[in-house]
Amino acid sequence: MSRNDSDTTAYIAELISRARKAQKVAEGFSQRKVDELAAAITWEIAANDELVKELAEFSFEECQLGDIASKIAKVSGKCRGIYFDVKNVKTVGIAEEIPERGLARITKPVGVIGSLVPSTQAEMHPVTQAIFVVKARDAVIFSPHPRGKLTTLKATNLLRSVMKKYDAPEDLFLTIEDPSVERTNELMKQCDLVIATGGQPMVRAAHSSGTPAYGVGAGNAIIIVDKTADLADAATKIKASKTFDLAAGCSCDNSVVIHESVYLDMITEFEKIGAHLLNADEKEKLKKAIWPEWPANHVINRDIVASPVSNIAKLAGLDVPEGTCLLLVEEDKTGEASPF
Repeated sequence: MSRNDSDTTAYIAELISRARKAQKVAEGFSQRKVDELAAAITWEIAANDELVKELAEFSFEECQLGDIASKIAKVSGKCRGIYFDVKNVKTVGIAEEIPERGLARITKPVGVIGSLVPSTQAEMHPVTQAIFVVKARDAVIFSPHPRGKLTTLKATNLLRSVMKKYDAPEDLFLTIEDPSVERTNELMKQCDLVIATGGQPMVRAAHSSGTPAYGVGAGNAIIIVDKTADLADAATKIKASKTFDLAAGCSCDNSVVIHESVYLDMITEFEKIGAHLLNADEKEKLKKAIWPEWPANHVINRDIVASPVSNIAKLAGLDVPEGTCLLLVEEDKTGEASPF
């Protein structure tokens, strides 16, 4: 083992030790206490408009991804939504009894979670996961993408301040302040559960770490539109999904399959809401801008990700109408031969 390897192992071991001590305290919390902490995170952070705005602006400034308004909506809305989803879920003691079968489901913490934070969600990810963490009486160590490390640290410190205010261990929430691939890999080895959110290589590494893992990578949400659809409503909702935080989220709409009988009418509705349908030459320019080395590989140009249409058009050398919010490309194939 090299000195660098030894230093990495020791650094992560120290974080794990701190997190375990905090988690052992949390393991003794009552249902009432964990419910109080989940509510505190929600109302002290996600419902604090000034704090949310500050966090969103900080994330945008550091990561240069998405847009501030969407980030505000994410932290404020999604965090509260998650809280209300789990608010009444029993997570301490006997959660369910099945007397006719003589069975009972008893909850227990998993321990220390290693959570990999993508730069696309650095402002929201720690806060949403924190709600689950306290409800489950676990501790978490965040491993941020280097591009979002300061935002993750800022969110973590907000969570720690809430824990302190409500007499819970601050070390339930820790972060790798100077992240690296080596430190992330070591965290995945030493923790009890990995939650990996990000690109395919990272998720693949999590599932190969030897530690139980939940992974979520790039999405590919496909929307099907046929003659039963309200075309104007469909166009509006697809726009809302695709343009929210400039498509930073993996769950945003990605492809639209339109039935032939309504194809032209649907394109018209898209154009009404600010979409621009690219011709064959424009499509090739965009493909080259997104995948510079295709077909040798499918690596995406990072300058394209969660970027405004105006910037994407500039990088691709496209001249699009002012106010364009979506770029549409026609495709009649699927699979690796068709990167779109």
